[in-house]
Amino acid sequence: MIVNNHKKATFKDSIGINSVLFSFRLLNLLLRLLKGVLFRKCRNPSRILVFRTGSLGDSLCAIPTIAAIRKKYPEATIDILTNPGRSTLISIDQLLSPTVFNRVINYFELSRRQLVSMLRQNKYELVIELPQANAKFSQLVRNTLFFRLIAPCGWGWEMGKILFYRKVQERFIEYDTEVVRLANIAAKNGVPVDINYFPLNITEADRNYVVQKYQELGIRPERTVGIAIGANRPQNRWPLENVEKVVRFFTPEYDVVILGGKEDFEPASKLCVNASVFNLCGAFTPMQSAVAIQKCHVFLSNDTGPMHLSYAVGTPTVATFTSRDFIGTWFPPKSDKNIVFRSDDIPCSICLSEYCGNNICIQAIRPSLVSAAMARLIDNKRLN
Repeated sequence: MIVNNHKKATFKDSIGINSVLFSFRLLNLLLRLLKGVLFRKCRNPSRILVFRTGSLGDSLCAIPTIAAIRKKYPEATIDILTNPGRSTLISIDQLLSPTVFNRVINYFELSRRQLVSMLRQNKYELVIELPQANAKFSQLVRNTLFFRLIAPCGWGWEMGKILFYRKVQERFIEYDTEVVRLANIAAKNGVPVDINYFPLNITEADRNYVVQKYQELGIRPERTVGIAIGANRPQNRWPLENVEKVVRFFTPEYDVVILGGKEDFEPASKLCVNASVFNLCGAFTPMQSAVAIQKCHVFLSNDTGPMHLSYAVGTPTVATFTSRDFIGTWFPPKSDKNIVFRSDDIPCSICLSEYCGNNICIQAIRPSLVSAAMARLIDNKRLN
């Protein structure tokens, strides 16, 4: 959490900022005290359980920290407990190199009794939760108590956000990115994290398949721009007519590849305005998509999984964000290779809504600015 001291705050603003900071510190202090009462320290655990829920983007944000846990405990058995949310969503075992973990346990559709019974049989010595940024205090307390049934040692329970004084937070507070937040939790518990290290499960077969597909279609990998149009939340999708303007800006000088799931194929077909646009939605697995993104000079994406995949493989990334969430949380890393567009001064911002009938915040992002930003990143890549 970073407080912007350069903006002039009113007395009322200062009350809001201090209330947020005080609550954040107090709740995390209470969580640390609870952890201290329930768990003991464990120097050399032989069996570790890491708990991280979520699908593509959530899992990718946790990968540097999970890799650091493996580095810290190279001889330990490390299992990952996860739940992507739906059976059709991507689980972390589809993304993470098998050198980092021993087993992924997906508890989707398991009862709590079944889960406890199964986990206790494994006799874990250390449990580590990598909590979601929006986890509530009550949820973290519940998880702390639950995992004491599983292992004698544990850490990771920490608040990520405070949900009141939202407008004040939007003006004066920027949250750490999810990658950095999880890395900070680990560092406080003796596990240093390289936030730029993403050991993905990309195979030689994945690379060969993408190369073959590009050759079949005549895609020029040396002159390629990538775009992802999808998102789990419909409100996170930048309007197609805006994406089309970006497509027309880059073609035919560049080939534009549209990447995403099968559900994105039909809307993406509307962007095939000339022979330099290739609709590859549904054509690749997540790791094949990573290879395709890695070949792009720049990648444009909504706030969704492929955006995280883009910076994970080192591709310059331009991301369009709604104003529904707090600033910073799901942003790509701060870097001269990444650019974020998010509208300010939206009356309904920080709504945290799952549904929106009129996403004026993302509609306000201008295609001309996005195209210029992408072109600038391409020029920077050439210079370097």
